[in-house]
Amino acid sequence: MKMNILLTKFLYQLTTVNRSKYNASFPIEQPVETFRNISYSANGDKKQVLDIYTPDVKGKYPIVVQIHGGGWTLGDKDDNIGYCEYLASKGYVSVAINYTLAPKAPHPTQERIVFEAFRWINEHISEYGGDPQNIFLSGDSGGAHLAATVANVCTNKKAQEVFGVEPPLRKEQIRGMVLFYGAYDFLTAKYAKFPFIKVSYESFLGTMDDQKDRALMKEASPFYYVNADFPRTILLSGAIDGLHESQTLRFTEGLKKNKVPVTEVFFDRTREDAVHGFMVDYSRECTKESMAKIVAFLENE
Repeated sequence: MKMNILLTKFLYQLTTVNRSKYNASFPIEQPVETFRNISYSANGDKKQVLDIYTPDVKGKYPIVVQIHGGGWTLGDKDDNIGYCEYLASKGYVSVAINYTLAPKAPHPTQERIVFEAFRWINEHISEYGGDPQNIFLSGDSGGAHLAATVANVCTNKKAQEVFGVEPPLRKEQIRGMVLFYGAYDFLTAKYAKFPFIKVSYESFLGTMDDQKDRALMKEASPFYYVNADFPRTILLSGAIDGLHESQTLRFTEGLKKNKVPVTEVFFDRTREDAVHGFMVDYSRECTKESMAKIVAFLENE
């Protein structure tokens, strides 16, 4: 397993855009102040830290919390520097969180760690000019799964019982969701044509057996907890993404079935720039279009 994860990390680095390149590609229109590596851990875990990006003018700003992707086994909050700086320059306090990765922190440990980050944010973000009554949750890929799980725990008693936690936020505090190309149903995602899926499943869930471990897969899947209290959501994905059809489109249908307001930003198969992971690279036209749609979504409650 360890060798498989190391190989996956190596391939992941080869297939992703250089961090300094894509972070520099985001246009920053106003000065931004940054607070790095703030611990939210109760036990001193060095991985459980977050970064805060704020407008360089004192005020009380809405908050966007970004959870990085990487199939629950990879990735880092630094992957989202450009995205978070961009939102801060638009008048938001943006927060990028790290969390302990699988297999060290598999389901449900990883989700509970993320809940702790939101408890810290709820208690302390006002010290950085953030308004804890006005929070947007954002995530890409595995981070979208984790963001949706946080929303479910905050809006659905069944999810609270399954994870054995008190919600880190009241549902009224969550003003919306920004979800890029996520995985929302482990029963169907395993059949997606997507690289590294076996390592992700075995690290995070410990299984790919959707017959023997069907209950476990449903337990970890945000799709099965959505109800009418789920926050309004903008979903962003490209049709050439292996997770688009079985995950993003199906999750969209589930939200609509429960009367959740949905904004769709979907790119058809002619948009070859809309690959999995496009949100980190502002030089892509699909990313520029997406960011304009996100800002409009954040501003129009």
